[in-house]
Amino acid sequence: PFEVEGNKDSSFVIVFLHGYPNTICLWDSFVSRLQSQFLCLRVSYPNYSEKLQLSQGLDLKEIVPLIKSTIEKVEKDNNKQYRKVFIGHDWGSYLTFLFDSTFPGYIKLIYAYDVTFTSSYEPIVFPPLSEQPYVYFLAEAFEKGGEEGTKRTQKMKGLLGMNPDFEGLTKEDLKRFDNSWNYMYYYIVKNKEYYNELEKKYKPSCPVFYAYGKDKLAMFHDERSMDVIKNTKSSVILPLQGGHWFMKNNMDTLIGVIERDLYNLSSTQV
Repeated sequence: PFEVEGNKDSSFVIVFLHGYPNTICLWDSFVSRLQSQFLCLRVSYPNYSEKLQLSQGLDLKEIVPLIKSTIEKVEKDNNKQYRKVFIGHDWGSYLTFLFDSTFPGYIKLIYAYDVTFTSSYEPIVFPPLSEQPYVYFLAEAFEKGGEEGTKRTQKMKGLLGMNPDFEGLTKEDLKRFDNSWNYMYYYIVKNKEYYNELEKKYKPSCPVFYAYGKDKLAMFHDERSMDVIKNTKSSVILPLQGGHWFMKNNMDTLIGVIERDLYNLSSTQV
């Protein structure tokens, strides 16, 4: 599922990938400010979008080629090859790095928000939710399904304070939120060895701008991923005020960086 809008004549397409528990509306403010200059492609996933429902969801490595085929469809429809820029938050950030690992050199710039390419956050525990690490709590919710899955998902909803004003969800999205959205946690745990090996070997093939909210209880990056980004040419790490959804209160800064970077990149050869 995807939505495309903006300047078809731009040399850039910005691919927006949201995370959990959000939908493409997370990017409304970004698109409204960038669409006059760039083509904006917002991509979602099964069950997060009402347009596609899959009882077993998809493994993350299955999602990546679908993102690529979506970009190719947009390029075919517009009869134009674009320079690709990815902006990801939460799982969207992890998927961006996984995409770059799978198709190195395809992306020209990565903007990763609050999550890197590491599973080091797996042990994080939120006591109001469970004494069990939250990644496994949600993975088991998806695996168990039924009443237990629903119960666990409702606890997560309460922990996050998911009300009608929750950032990155419409009121209609909030009504649809259920256990079927938890599958990425299930597959990252089920295929832990596979993803851990990828993470250990991965080095970005393009510059990375990594921004994160510095006022959280726990961070979703580790020392190695930060070192790898620091050692990637022309990359930047920027801590900003706020929590996991820090973007809203730092919009001017984030938009300014994107506009500056793409202006500079537009003067270079494809």
